[in-house]
Amino acid sequence: WNPRRLDAECLFFWKRLSGSYRRDYYQARHQFEVPKVKPWNHEKPYLYRLVVSLLDSDGQALEHTSTQVGFKTVEISGRQLLINGELVYIKGVNRHDHDPKTGKTVSRQTMLQDILLLKQHNFNAVRSAHYPNDALWYDLCDQYGLYVVDEANIENHDNYEGFAHDPRWQQAYLERVQRMVVRDINHASIIAWSLGNESGYGRNHDLAADWVRQYDPTRCVHNEGAVKVRWNQGAGDFGAGGERSNDWHNPMYPTVQSMIDWSVNKEDMQRPFIPCEYSHAMGNSNGCLSDYWAAIYRYEGLQGGFIWDWVDQGLEKVDAKTGQTYWAYGGDFGDRPNDVDFCINGLVWPDRTPHPAMEECKKLFQPIWIKGKNLAKGRVEIVNRHNFTGTKGLIFRWQLQVDGQTVQEGKLKGIRLGPGESQTIKLPLAAPQLIRGQELHLVVRVTSAAKTPWCPVGHLIAWEQLAVPAQKGKKIARLSAAAGPCCRETRDQIILTGADNSWEMRFSKKQGKLTRLVRDQKVLIKDGPALEIWRGPLDNDGVKGHKEQLQSARKPLGRWRLAGLHRLASETVAMNLGNKDGDVSIDIEHRHSAGESGQGIDHRQQYQIDPNGSFSVVNEVVIDEGLPDLPRLGVMMELTPEHDRLQWLGKGPHESYCDRKAGAPVGRYRSTVAQQYVPYILPQEHGNKTDVRWLSLTDEQGRGLLVRGADLLECNATQFKPHDFDPWLHTCDVVRRDAVLLHIDHRQRGLGTASCGPDTLARYQIVPGRYQWHYEIRLLDNGDDPALEGRRR
Repeated sequence: WNPRRLDAECLFFWKRLSGSYRRDYYQARHQFEVPKVKPWNHEKPYLYRLVVSLLDSDGQALEHTSTQVGFKTVEISGRQLLINGELVYIKGVNRHDHDPKTGKTVSRQTMLQDILLLKQHNFNAVRSAHYPNDALWYDLCDQYGLYVVDEANIENHDNYEGFAHDPRWQQAYLERVQRMVVRDINHASIIAWSLGNESGYGRNHDLAADWVRQYDPTRCVHNEGAVKVRWNQGAGDFGAGGERSNDWHNPMYPTVQSMIDWSVNKEDMQRPFIPCEYSHAMGNSNGCLSDYWAAIYRYEGLQGGFIWDWVDQGLEKVDAKTGQTYWAYGGDFGDRPNDVDFCINGLVWPDRTPHPAMEECKKLFQPIWIKGKNLAKGRVEIVNRHNFTGTKGLIFRWQLQVDGQTVQEGKLKGIRLGPGESQTIKLPLAAPQLIRGQELHLVVRVTSAAKTPWCPVGHLIAWEQLAVPAQKGKKIARLSAAAGPCCRETRDQIILTGADNSWEMRFSKKQGKLTRLVRDQKVLIKDGPALEIWRGPLDNDGVKGHKEQLQSARKPLGRWRLAGLHRLASETVAMNLGNKDGDVSIDIEHRHSAGESGQGIDHRQQYQIDPNGSFSVVNEVVIDEGLPDLPRLGVMMELTPEHDRLQWLGKGPHESYCDRKAGAPVGRYRSTVAQQYVPYILPQEHGNKTDVRWLSLTDEQGRGLLVRGADLLECNATQFKPHDFDPWLHTCDVVRRDAVLLHIDHRQRGLGTASCGPDTLARYQIVPGRYQWHYEIRLLDNGDDPALEGRRR
């Protein structure tokens, strides 16, 4: 959209009377033309300085004032919200004014920090939840380029059917909307006026909307309450309704399927679908965000939405006993009643440190897409998803990686794409010689070539990782001792020893598990793999501070506790030793009973022990019908604390989950066990790794173990057992164990957003049935390369 001329009308108010705005104030109207304007948008927020002078009858200046203005158009065309004539996906978030030290008083520095983080993570919109923000915030959104839904300070949760219809509240509704619009009307960033939050829908909304449409017909009107009643009547009822006070179809926390159904249903063809709240970011959350955006990009009429919400609204407090600083929430100040940690639901911590989920947002919202066209021949397609800017000023680099290690790299030249354009290019890929099982990936990264107002040189704008077809690699020999292990069986134990006495394994017959692995007289495994189905409860599983959720089937945590999954009773059913010609195996069966129902889980572990002390385990699990889906399905073992050097080949470097891993590329990563702790304000499950090919834990000398799955695994190395998190309510409560706990999971349940939104999708749940997974543990010596050892067969 590039107009040659644009008519603009500027209104200036010289006197403001108390009460509602009337026509008996002094007002000057002047209409003029601004030729060849540069339009304002989120990518190029071009602003003009408008200066107004008041002159006396002799033409002498009495007073001057100025403001910055931008020119744009906002319109609804069918099911599309158009900015300057272009369909712009709303990659938004709800934002409260909040500072951990000063509360609702937020400094310019903190506001600017919010702006930069939003822009750097590819957000383009904010909703001023749930009141007009500090005027400075809009200045910054104008300057840096963020679309704003400006919201009136109207909210009456428990009076949906009352205040909105009551004529005694008509003036209050109208005044709050009027004051917001009159104050903020000159801000280029505002694309919609919101008539409040969760305040139902009634004639008072319609009257306020009528006033807004007459006063400012250039922007949309937003009122979620106008669709709430119809939306909540049941799946499939997507009736229009409420258009008088609502230009968007904007229900709160819709499911992915309900959004798809709305698009396919086509009953409402006059509004875009832009939920004002979705993907509730409370604690370790934002599961299924990639599923939402897969639907948004695919289905007509779906045009983004606003995540709830931006910042954890914790207040800085010092623990009186320990002197430790932590972020407090409802109930920590003697306040009654309170909503416990239900204000701790942001994408960033109170000090604006991003949660791991921010990487998911950044990836899904990125403005450059890279697609494989014929990767065997090096062909990829670059798609510019910007609405208003080209790719000039961006640098494209590529790397060819073998198991996360770069073997070839280069720079893409000649990428000059306009908005919405694409280009297919051919890369000079030279396929390396692979070892059997190694994987080849192409990684393309797009960075800024120059400093911009919101990012430094080299800032990562977008990335993509594509699997490249490769020739089957050569095999490498599996190292093994000449003689099989020595076996000794007592009344209580099975003891296996290496032929050279360099290692020893002990199995308890009573417990039915490996209880110790010693190597070179040093303990490596203190407690062997045993079934683990629990996880540190997420806010999405059930808000622990709300005690009723612990005993209600409405939330997953309540269902798990009611079924007795938090206190399984384990019984060793069978344990058999096999030893034929030095080929040693141990077969163990357990029954894990849940509560008083008699329902439970059968778990069989089939060990195969190598002569060098390495071993493989085939796990078979049967979950009885009638049990709820599980928090996780895997095994947990305990290692000695010195084995805390962590490496893995899989998704990373931050935590990832089966329904939140789009923002984590496959790579070879190094860290420590202590660094895996993610300090969510209410302590909960954290640090998970998905799509793990292999994982190693070693000491300072590089001695330890390596885990490799026959298929992709989920793993977690931590200093906590899952039940440790059950009673903890604050980060200052956390007590680390002097041990390394390693989870080797078939899967952990998805995160979802069920603290105030939909649960994780069915395909990310662990429902009753039969499961099998197979992993191998190899012993590592100083100098061993975990990547090489992870490929030995």
